[in-house]
Amino acid sequence: MEDEQNSWLDFRQENMFQILTPYEERDIYDKLAEKQRGGKFHVTKSKTIVGKSSVTDLPDEILFQILTKFPAEDLHDNIRFVCKRWHKLISSGCFISQHMQQNKSQLLIVTPVLLPCENRQVKQLEKHVKALDFNLNTAPIPRMAQQILSSFNGLILIHDREHRRQLHVVNLANKFSVTLPSCPSACEHVGCGTAITLDPSTSEYKIVHMFADGFGLEIFTLGCPDKAWKRIRGPFRVPEERPFNVEKFRWENPVCINGQFLHWSVGSDEYIVSMNISNEKWRRIHLPGNDRYRYRYDLLDIEGNLALFYKVSNTQIDVWVLEDYEKQGWIQRYSIMSESRIHGTRSLPEFRKLHAVTALEDGHLIMFRHQRGKHDLNDCYCLYDIKQRELKRSRMKIKRKTKFIHHKSSLLVCSRNEKLADKDLKVTV
Repeated sequence: MEDEQNSWLDFRQENMFQILTPYEERDIYDKLAEKQRGGKFHVTKSKTIVGKSSVTDLPDEILFQILTKFPAEDLHDNIRFVCKRWHKLISSGCFISQHMQQNKSQLLIVTPVLLPCENRQVKQLEKHVKALDFNLNTAPIPRMAQQILSSFNGLILIHDREHRRQLHVVNLANKFSVTLPSCPSACEHVGCGTAITLDPSTSEYKIVHMFADGFGLEIFTLGCPDKAWKRIRGPFRVPEERPFNVEKFRWENPVCINGQFLHWSVGSDEYIVSMNISNEKWRRIHLPGNDRYRYRYDLLDIEGNLALFYKVSNTQIDVWVLEDYEKQGWIQRYSIMSESRIHGTRSLPEFRKLHAVTALEDGHLIMFRHQRGKHDLNDCYCLYDIKQRELKRSRMKIKRKTKFIHHKSSLLVCSRNEKLADKDLKVTV
C-alpha cells in the first residue's frame, strides 16, 4: 500500500499542472497499483491528458509569475538548480526586481546581548488572530555574533563584534557578503547613526554613517572602484548651531524612507535634520504645529512616509505625516485619545511614557513601548489598532533595548565577484 501511494505522489509531482477529474485520478491510481503488483501500466491519452506535460513546458511568462511566489531562500538553494532555463530566469535582473516588489517584509526583533560570549537571537512576529496579538517565533536567521544595524531590499548592514571597527553588508538568502573598509573616523560603532540606503538616480546602494556632526557624515558606495569612504559636512556649520548638549547627545540610526530620505531627531523644539541621499544635501524639516516638541515625539516609517507621534499630554497623542519632503508639507492624520477603547488593560497607560517603535499591518497597527522602571528586565508593549481605535496591552515578553527592523528577503547581490561560501559567512548557529 505504501509503495502504491509513493508511486502516485511521484506521478502527481511530475504532472502537477495537469487538470484531472476525480475519475481520471482514480483510474491512474488503480493502474499504478496494478503496476506495483507486476502488471503493466498504461494511461490512455485523452483530451485532458496529452502525453507527458510538466511545469518545465510552461511558457516563460507563466513560469516567471509562478516562481516569484517562492521565498528567496528556496529559489537560491534549490529551485534555480532544476535546469539551465530556470537558473537563467531566476538570475535575471528583471526577475530579482519583480520578486523583491512582490515579497512582503517581516519584522525582525533583535534581542540585546547581555554577555560578551552571547550571540544575538533574531525573532519575528506571527499574528495571532483570535487573541488580537502577536506571537514571537524564532526567525529563519541563525543566531548572529554581529549586531544588525539596518536592512533594505534584502541587504543587511551588520556590525562585527569581534572587530569593532568593521561593518559588513550581507544577504542571508543568497550568501553574498561585502566587508567594508574601516571608516575614516575610526568609529567603533557604538552610539552612532548608520543606515543602508539606495540612490534612485544611480541605482547605487550607499552606507551612511554619522559619528559626530563636527567630523561630518561618511558615505560608502557599494561597488565603487576606489573602495573608499567619502566625507561630507555635517548638518551644523558651526558648533553654536547645535540644539543639544554635545557631551550627552548620541546620534541614533536614522528613519529611512524608501531608502532615499534620512531623518534624524536632534532634540530640537523646532526641527529635525534630513538628507536626500541623491544630492547628499542637508535640510531642516520644521515640526508641525506651534507646540514645544522637545523630547516628546517619535519618528516612524509608515508605508513609505515619515510619521511623527507627538505626545500632547498624558491622554492624547497626535500623529502627523510628512507628505511633501520638498515643501515640508505635514498633515495630521489622526489622534490617539484616552477615549479610545482599552482592551485587556486594567489601567490606562500614561501616554507620555509610550514610545512608538514600529508600524505593522500596512501601517494600521502601531506598536508602543511602555516605559517602565530601570530594574525591569522586560519592556511592556501596547498595540493600537487605527481602524478600531483600540489600545491593547501585548502579551509578548521582550527584553529592554530590543531593536525592531523591517526586513525583506531578496536575491539582490552587490557584486558578482564578492560571493562567499556558506562557511565564510560570519554567523553562528
